[in-house]
Amino acid sequence: MLIFWQECKHILRSKFFWCVVVLGFAFAAFVVTSSLGSELDSYSINHVFVEEHGTSFTEKDAVAYVDYCLEHTYVGKGLKEDLKQMGIEITAQEILAYHKGEETELGKKLEKFRQEAETEDEQVDYDNYVGYLSQFENPFKIVESREFSDHEEGSQREELLQYLKEILPEWKVKLLQKGYEDLDKRAEEIAKTGESQYLLPFPMYMTANYLWFDNQFTQQSAMGSLWAVAFVLAGIAAARSLGGSLMGHMPGMMYTGKKGRKLSLYKILAVLAVSGGTYLVFYLLATVLYLFLFRLDLYWDIPLSAVVSDLSGPVVPRISITIGGYWWFQLGVGLAAVLIMALIFCAAMALTKNFYAGSAISVGVSLLLLGLVQLVPEAQNSFLLMGSPIGLYLKAGAFLQDRFCRFYILPHFEGVMLLVWCGIAAILATVGFMRFRKSAL
Repeated sequence: MLIFWQECKHILRSKFFWCVVVLGFAFAAFVVTSSLGSELDSYSINHVFVEEHGTSFTEKDAVAYVDYCLEHTYVGKGLKEDLKQMGIEITAQEILAYHKGEETELGKKLEKFRQEAETEDEQVDYDNYVGYLSQFENPFKIVESREFSDHEEGSQREELLQYLKEILPEWKVKLLQKGYEDLDKRAEEIAKTGESQYLLPFPMYMTANYLWFDNQFTQQSAMGSLWAVAFVLAGIAAARSLGGSLMGHMPGMMYTGKKGRKLSLYKILAVLAVSGGTYLVFYLLATVLYLFLFRLDLYWDIPLSAVVSDLSGPVVPRISITIGGYWWFQLGVGLAAVLIMALIFCAAMALTKNFYAGSAISVGVSLLLLGLVQLVPEAQNSFLLMGSPIGLYLKAGAFLQDRFCRFYILPHFEGVMLLVWCGIAAILATVGFMRFRKSAL
């Protein structure tokens, strides 16, 4: 074990490794803060509202939220002031009545303003008023669209299945059909048990509350960026450990015989330990970052079914899980993916017994998987490719939702495919490991 710890320290002494760590986390933090931009202000308003009113978000809560935004947001204050000049004292209740199509003073005066608009500027003003009002209607639309008891896929699902029958084998279509049936059962379960809770946050101008959730896990998020950086660091660790020994022309001395093979095994274990440990540290740092940006502490125990809906209706999460539980799930899937890639990189070094060839194969395999999943439509019909570490990374925000990748509706998809890829990586590493038996100068 002493050799194992010495090898871990050897990897961690790499200045290049730590440069990538620092730059990777800095880039991830920059990406998430810049991509959110002005949304952070909207989220902070949402969080204050949640602290004062709780996470429930029924129509009654939506009314309180709209009143809150009219008082505390730049757009809300501006809209109130503009409509006041038209003789309209706007309130959330009046916006709700206007949204429901009831006859209101707001509707009458807006219509009168539209009819009397004589200049282009006045017509633009009218369009702006209507546009801003539609934003303030979004909370009511969200409440209306999130009734799981009314969940229906209907003709859209049938059209999709008919399309899939043309491009997929029959056994895959049957699996997907079973997956959709399971989603229907989940919808019935949610409607029956009341698992879903109406929930902020979502900026007023958004039309879906799942965007708050997706912003944490997509490729453009800190978590997605750090996952990619962890893959790169796994490659650096393999090159530093196994590749460094090979580059030093030591294969004959180091890997011949029982002691040499044992040493190479320690090196592989050290690469896995450093790669996995780095990902865990990244995950912890990203969680701390998100505690400040997304106030996860407010929503940790909320069911995931509370944050997967848009104006077209709810998207059903396939299992009952909380937001905090999903974070643990994400941690497990990401850690497994990083370890598998680290093992593949070690296998490439062992198989070629050459630093340069091993590095080229490692980069080539990663780019090949990336290109196939991103650019080849047929690849997206493959369990093997979509369930690869790269495939899972590219769909990082889609683990529990069916709108991004159809295979993710299948039970245990990630677990099964990670086991398959772990087996592939283990076989490659074993073959490379056995090659050391014949190593000689």
